[in-house]
Amino acid sequence: MLIGTHQRLRNQSLSISLDNNDIKQVYSSKYLGVIIDNHLSFEQHVNNLTSRARSKLLAIRRLMSLPRDVFLLHTAFVLPAIDYCDVAWSPNTKKFTAKIEKIQKLAARIALRADTTARTVDLYKKLNWSTLEQRRRYHTAKYVYKVLHKLTPPYLHNTFELSQAKTGRLLRNNFRVFVPQIKTCLARKSFYYRGTEIWNSLPYSLYESPTLELFKRRYIEYYL
Repeated sequence: MLIGTHQRLRNQSLSISLDNNDIKQVYSSKYLGVIIDNHLSFEQHVNNLTSRARSKLLAIRRLMSLPRDVFLLHTAFVLPAIDYCDVAWSPNTKKFTAKIEKIQKLAARIALRADTTARTVDLYKKLNWSTLEQRRRYHTAKYVYKVLHKLTPPYLHNTFELSQAKTGRLLRNNFRVFVPQIKTCLARKSFYYRGTEIWNSLPYSLYESPTLELFKRRYIEYYL
């Protein structure tokens, strides 16, 4: 599979053979449960994820009569699938963001037996739910914290560079991450770029959290 923008791949093809056997070129492939496409749009993954999640929710609606049961099953079976590896595939278009959020809206309406005229923000407030976009930002911020504090595999330790390392001075805002120069749309889809933006938007009280548990608690109190 060749990965690149539509423009770069327009007239490109891949020809590989092994022991006189041609290896078929593919345009998407599932790896560790995530469908990766040749443009890194994750469109197929989002479509597959939302289709399966919707089917689960409709089955839950048919089988469960109590709102609490719907709430628990959604939390146990639907949300984990949506959250899985979202740091890697988090959508970067309004179209995909809205498509995924429809799953959370459907779950809220089923749990509260609300009709389509009910405002989503009111339903979320009653259930004490965050939007899925807010959850993805939380997961990304948490993972950046783990990278910066060497709580991830070693090959990720140098993913981000603190501003302090660039300036050599210890200042209040030097807990922020150095912002790289991004020249391509493909690079803007990366965890590196998205993680930098999210981390640098956090308040100082989160930067200085000495432990991951305290960081998570402060983040939830501040944002969720």
